[in-house]
Amino acid sequence: MALSIMRNSVPLDQIYGTKGSSTAAATGLMQNGVDVNQSLLALVDGKSLGFNSGYQRHGADFSTIFGIPNGNTPLPINGQTFTASSQSATGPSNSSATFNASTSGWLIFGTSSSGGLTPSASGSIPSGAVSVQYSYSITESAGSGSVSNGASSITALSGAGLNFNVLANSTPSTGDNYRYVALTINFFNGSGTNISTTNITLRAVATGSA
Repeated sequence: MALSIMRNSVPLDQIYGTKGSSTAAATGLMQNGVDVNQSLLALVDGKSLGFNSGYQRHGADFSTIFGIPNGNTPLPINGQTFTASSQSATGPSNSSATFNASTSGWLIFGTSSSGGLTPSASGSIPSGAVSVQYSYSITESAGSGSVSNGASSITALSGAGLNFNVLANSTPSTGDNYRYVALTINFFNGSGTNISTTNITLRAVATGSA
C-alpha cells in the first residue's frame, strides 16, 4: 500500500523501506484503517535512516522503530536543507540552488546576485552507481521562479553531470519570491537496483527590496 502520509511532501514509504519479514510495533498512525507498520520496514530488518521523521510513537521518533534497507546507502546530506538567497533594492534579484551528480561525484551549489548557497556540500557517489533519478515536490512557492529536472527518469551518469535546479527571481517591485522543493535522489547500479535514496530540501529565495 503506497502511503499518502508525508514528511516535507515526501511519502513515508519513500523515506523508510518497504515492510520485510518483521513487523514493527503499531504506531497508531493509520491510512485507510491500516497502521503504517504494515507498510514500513522494521528497523530490525534494516538500518537507521540517520535523521528523525517528526512522527512519534509514545514519544519516540519513528526512526527508532523503522529503517531503510541494508543495501541502501543515503548520501551524508540526507535530511538536510540548502538555501540560496539574494536581495536587491535597485535591480533584478535572482537565486538558484542546484544538485549535480556526475561520474566523479555529487555537488550542491548556489548562485545569486548577492551571494551563494548556505551551506554548500560535495562528495562521492555511492559505490557501483551508474545512473540517477530525481523526483520532487514543491512545498512552498510565491512569485516568479522555476524548477528544472535533468533526470526525471533513470538516466546514465555522465562526466558533465545531471542537474536539478531550483530558481527564484524578483524585481524591486515584486517583493519576496521563493521556491522550496523536497527532492528525492535515487542512485542505481548496473543491474537497475536502487542502492541509494536521499531526501533533501532545496530552497531559492529572491528579495526585491532591501
